[in-house]
Amino acid sequence: MGVTGRRVRISRLSKVVGVSIALVLALALAMPAVAGEGKVIPKGELRTDILVHYDKPDSPGKGKGPPGGDDEEKVLDYYELLGPKWFSLPVNYTIDISFSPVDPLAGAGEIERAFEAWDAVVDDELFAPPVVSDEVVVDFYDAENTVSWRILSGYPQAIAVTALRYYDNDGDGAMSQGDEFYAFDVVLNLMQRWAIDPDGEGPLKPDAKGKWFDVRNIATHEAGHVVGLDDLYDDVYSELTMYGYASPKETKKISLEAGDIAGAQALY
Repeated sequence: MGVTGRRVRISRLSKVVGVSIALVLALALAMPAVAGEGKVIPKGELRTDILVHYDKPDSPGKGKGPPGGDDEEKVLDYYELLGPKWFSLPVNYTIDISFSPVDPLAGAGEIERAFEAWDAVVDDELFAPPVVSDEVVVDFYDAENTVSWRILSGYPQAIAVTALRYYDNDGDGAMSQGDEFYAFDVVLNLMQRWAIDPDGEGPLKPDAKGKWFDVRNIATHEAGHVVGLDDLYDDVYSELTMYGYASPKETKKISLEAGDIAGAQALY
């Protein structure tokens, strides 16, 4: 498995155990992918990147943008773009509730509101109303857009992962400006504990011990990756939705800050 910073380019098959699915994590170059209407995409043109979201920094001080510390003033108007964007809107997606650790419909509603938070700050309709299903097959290399709950055995400390498939239009082997998103999968890790904050203002489950993560707080961050925004890891950006780490019981990522909004508007 190759790792560059906190973005993971998967180069081997990794199975997700315990929930009767396998997340296909083979490198896109290993085989041709098939687009809609039977069109075969040549090798090397369609790629997949996996972004992993953790709750604790393993390398503090590393990240994009100017360095910062806890004693520095927070920056609210900064953003970084992944490079690609969606050229065909709105994007359809399915929320899989089959393994939801919270009330299934309530959890689906929180996820939909997370995606709608980004819709609300741009002129375009980014996302169509989701389909809610309990029969989703999660495949990081198909043409389906999904949000689901699964056990991420290969990432036991991860909160969530977002897989982004894109056309590498300039052939540089990485996501860059001018590339086009093709499909996405967001997987929320069932190895973590999840809950829904009743009013969205926190604190989440103040009487509960241990690490509980708010569904919409995490889903809003992951939806930002789907829009096309990158993680920010320096502490000065910790109030932004796209800050790369999350804390238990945190709910501040639900509301977008100026930098999050500016990033979305730069794309759409």
